[in-house]
Amino acid sequence: MAVFQILLSLPLFHLVGSLLYLMGFLVVFLLGQVCLYLTQVEQLRRELECLWQGLLEIETVLLKGLCVLLLHLLNLTLVLLLRLL
Repeated sequence: MAVFQILLSLPLFHLVGSLLYLMGFLVVFLLGQVCLYLTQVEQLRRELECLWQGLLEIETVLLKGLCVLLLHLLNLTLVLLLRLL
């Protein structure tokens, strides 16, 4: 009886071994997919960082322009106030 059970379980063990081998390949492919996603995330981060730097430069230029405009308005206001005196 024990020999009969062992002989019946051998094909089952062979099938389980093949499935585990296939699972190993799937794990390797999954890890490759995760690495691919990580490189895509890194590339997106670099692109957003460049965009952010560009926005900061634009903001700096706009703030300098606003400061110049405010100084001109202040100067004009002072000139008008001095004329009223």
